[in-house]
Amino acid sequence: MNSSETAGPHFVDATFFLGMHDSDDQRRMQSLQLFTHCLTTHLFMNLEQVGLCDDVIWCRNRQEQDAYYPFMDNLHTLLRIQRIGFTRDDLTRALRDPQLRHLPLQQACTLSQVMNRNGRLHTHDPLLWRDVALQHWLAPPLQQPEQPFPAPLDSLYQDSLRLTLDLQESRYV
Repeated sequence: MNSSETAGPHFVDATFFLGMHDSDDQRRMQSLQLFTHCLTTHLFMNLEQVGLCDDVIWCRNRQEQDAYYPFMDNLHTLLRIQRIGFTRDDLTRALRDPQLRHLPLQQACTLSQVMNRNGRLHTHDPLLWRDVALQHWLAPPLQQPEQPFPAPLDSLYQDSLRLTLDLQESRYV
């Protein structure tokens, strides 16, 4: 990550995490760039966003899940992602901050968590990207060369691509 991207903690939401399996090539590559470059850095994800990812995958057929979960299990062993819950301050800000009041509660809570920690959110959520006032809290795509996951994780990732998602059609984007 470049110096402007490293200030404060980096958060990912379900759209960005699931983006590794997005049918849209641009979103998939943006997500992959972050996760392949950040295997040794800390990322944060709130527990609701983790649950949203699980909800999407558990609704898929058994064969897709069987292709997806070996990669995911191994990725979570290597990836230094901290799963955190909301605090009272996060929830209070989500409900009271004028910048967040117009958002659905899920996005408001996620952004309040990012804001309270002076972080940046990696997201593909078009609602958030359309709001110019919120873009300060959003992380721009990485400007680094593409690289694969280390072996044997990359092989598991390639197998996991039997599951692809149309995230623009998802109820989470």
